Amino acid sequence: MDNHMISKPILPLCARRGRHLTRRVLCAVLLVAAITQSPLFVQGAPSGVSGEPAPPVPLARRRIVFALDQSSSMDALDPQRVRIHGVRKLLHGLTPTDEAGLVLFGDTARIAVPLGAVTPGTLDSILLEAEAAATGTVAPDLNHALDTALGMVAPAPDGVMSSVVLISSARMAEGEDADATALALRSATDAYTQADVGLYVIALGPFSAKARALASILHGEARRYLMDTGNDLPRAFARVLPLVLGYSQRLRLARLDPDADSRAQRELSQTVRIGMYAELLQIDIASEADSAGVIPFSLALEDPRGETVAPTLVGVGNAFYRIPFPMHGDWRYGVRPARKARMTHGVITDNGLNIVHYCPSAAEVGKAIALDFAVLTPQGEMGQDRFTVGAATYQFDRAEVTVARPDGESETIRPDLAKRRSRYAAEYGIADWRADVVGSHRVDVVVYVHRAGDPQGDLFAIRNRTPIRVQVVDDRSQLPLVSLASVAPTPADAAPIPPADNEGKTPELAVRAEVLDPGIGVPSPNMLGRTIAARVEYSDGYELVGPPGGAKLTGDARQIGPPALLLESDTTVARRIRYAFPTPTTDDGDRVYFERRGYYYVQLVDGPTYRVDPDRRAVIRHVGRLSVLRLLGARYEPPPDLRPLPRPDAFIPSRTPATDPR
Repeated sequence: MDNHMISKPILPLCARRGRHLTRRVLCAVLLVAAITQSPLFVQGAPSGVSGEPAPPVPLARRRIVFALDQSSSMDALDPQRVRIHGVRKLLHGLTPTDEAGLVLFGDTARIAVPLGAVTPGTLDSILLEAEAAATGTVAPDLNHALDTALGMVAPAPDGVMSSVVLISSARMAEGEDADATALALRSATDAYTQADVGLYVIALGPFSAKARALASILHGEARRYLMDTGNDLPRAFARVLPLVLGYSQRLRLARLDPDADSRAQRELSQTVRIGMYAELLQIDIASEADSAGVIPFSLALEDPRGETVAPTLVGVGNAFYRIPFPMHGDWRYGVRPARKARMTHGVITDNGLNIVHYCPSAAEVGKAIALDFAVLTPQGEMGQDRFTVGAATYQFDRAEVTVARPDGESETIRPDLAKRRSRYAAEYGIADWRADVVGSHRVDVVVYVHRAGDPQGDLFAIRNRTPIRVQVVDDRSQLPLVSLASVAPTPADAAPIPPADNEGKTPELAVRAEVLDPGIGVPSPNMLGRTIAARVEYSDGYELVGPPGGAKLTGDARQIGPPALLLESDTTVARRIRYAFPTPTTDDGDRVYFERRGYYYVQLVDGPTYRVDPDRRAVIRHVGRLSVLRLLGARYEPPPDLRPLPRPDAFIPSRTPATDPR
């Protein structure tokens, strides 16, 4: 695949005070991310709550049984055995916390592989049995297959998603009563509904009347797929994959023609933005078939550092990347078909179920700082105080933040979940926490939840998985060092910035700051906290002062915009620690525009979690026109600008993602 295929353009906590809990309470750590290796646990009760703790009980998150037709017509319709590749793809989307099994059926049905944890051994057994030659009748017993598969997955433990994926080319037997068969199949599917088990049916072949009758009974197109040949199966499996895994992301369709005039019509180029707490990136791409067979394509995947992820695929009709704990930032994939084709492509991202935090890694002793948190679910940060994982919905109950000091003392704070102290949606926090002891402080967060509709029932606990530490110092030279990295708009050709662009728009301020030295802090995207501050002032003149490149405004200087511009952490870049203004969460009223001719002084402001490089803390921008100066023959001297900054990659830990392309 040519290199030019990939475009280069591109949570609050706390409790209801005074509530007395007299019910029996259980706490469960909900470690149920798609790629986490830990099962769901029931643990001991929280401090101060009555009730005996229950022993740890591991629970699988998903149960999936594949039911494969062994009719002789299956190999005739799918001689390349694409169906086995589809089963392999679905299996590789599972983890050891899930369970899978296999039913093979013809005149009768049998359990070929019992339901078990998705280990390499189970995976190999399922694929080996699925590869067995198809020798059965053309009119297999679908009812027996459905009953056998349902018996393997039901009843499922609370909160576990159960699914059966059935693939069949079953025809009606000679003399078979179609109405009676449809009635029996409907009764079998009703049992799935009552057991809350998802049933997905892929009917293969234009004459698979019995399989198609079964598919027609199911409600919703997402559960039934009518395919003429095996070449059509990749698109069906691509649609089934996110559903059985419990994801809501939808597939997209691209119509591409390598002979088209427009590049956008010749190839597909997509950007996927991955947050810093993502636990899974999964990309699935499949092409349709034409009279010549499945249409091959080329595919390349690029990580946020601009490096191509191996392998680059050429001449394939189906591609699948599964990357645990992907690097945060913008990922890009590019696809080009060998001939005119419709391409199905889908992206799954999973954040797991976790406490994420924006605690600074260092802070000055005695100074107030914010400790902000959020609950991150597989669907993202929560805008409401409830979320769904698998088949269960949970409601926030209360939360606790415990800070352990270096002298052995500790304090527990209960942020108010109802009032949402954080200014950011879906986040909670402690606004003014101060440390009066120098040294390392450990912060532990726990959010208690109960099942929706059962406020008096069992409590479950979500805890931060990785340690949170804040280094408190009495010497500001130990704090991280930050500087201005860029200020836009930037003048062109040493000329003033025009007061309006070609479209008549007023220039808008955009600022980026960058950490040059982490100091005593641990490098991370939010190592300075949720935000850092900057200030903008305006005047009609300036003068040079201090060291070379230093300047200040003269005359009647006054502040522009809010008292402090809040620069938020920028996680779109890899291996860099940057803060930016504005961001998508910046209110329109807080944005800054250069609306008048004159000089604008943009300056970073020191904070309790960082210090600003004195040589790279400010810049002046001139807005105006040169016409009068040129008429008078005057020489224009632009105001001082920023010096080039080094790339501080050395102290940022590299995190190379594991890749599992299939």
